[in-house]
Amino acid sequence: MNVSNPEFQRILLSEARSMASQSAEQVSQHYSSKLVLVLGTQRSGTTLLYLMLTAHPDLTGLDEDDAGFQLPEWLVMAVNGLFGKRTVYKLPTAVWQVGKLQQLYPHCRIVWITRHPFAVISSMRNLHFEEEKQNWLQRFGSRELARMVKMIPTMDQLKLDTLSDVEIGAHLWVAKQNMIPLYREADLSVTTIRDEDLVSDTEKVARNVLQALDLEWQPEVLRHHRYHGNDIHPGKTRGDKPVDASRAKPCLNLTSAEKSCILDICDATLPVFGYTAD
Repeated sequence: MNVSNPEFQRILLSEARSMASQSAEQVSQHYSSKLVLVLGTQRSGTTLLYLMLTAHPDLTGLDEDDAGFQLPEWLVMAVNGLFGKRTVYKLPTAVWQVGKLQQLYPHCRIVWITRHPFAVISSMRNLHFEEEKQNWLQRFGSRELARMVKMIPTMDQLKLDTLSDVEIGAHLWVAKQNMIPLYREADLSVTTIRDEDLVSDTEKVARNVLQALDLEWQPEVLRHHRYHGNDIHPGKTRGDKPVDASRAKPCLNLTSAEKSCILDICDATLPVFGYTAD
């Protein structure tokens, strides 16, 4: 639809008038059914999932960099809705904001992707920021975990300044997985998938996700790399890179002692998502 089209202008004006008497909170709630959020632990496949979803003709959106790491304004969802599209935001940094999501976006749909903590922590370690001369764990780990421990009462005794990078990554993985029940207790719609399944049985998992979002199957989601071009997304992910099945069994940059440390922290949470110590 062309924005200069008189019919579009008429619809936009009608929408604006209908919302004029409502508060910003009420308007956000009204449009929240048009919102899809991709959440999870960083380095768990959130970017791949986002790229696949936004290749669907009925979906459009922003990753966290383009969104300024902020939740969407109602106007974004409203305008996208006028074009017949639902809005997808990828915001793993917003996982801790369950209260705000419940308040402003009660009817949103959430797709939560998980990945084995060995792969997650190894990937965090392998993602380097040359200017800062730090990897992801060193640059963001403590800050991200500090946000999360406030939400998990059993973690409030952690002394973050005493933890190694690997311990920070393991505790962060546990904290984010433990947020899922809190989302469901808040009556938010959450569909969980595993990165390992997405990359090894892509079409089946993609079909299940679209069904959970009440969307028709579209093969474009399997050809996302043709849709997004060569843009670089957060985590240095290229938009033109197809699904890489080798991600299901990645090479791990972890010692035996580090794996044991991770298992000590994550042991109780692993089987909840079908993971083992292997």
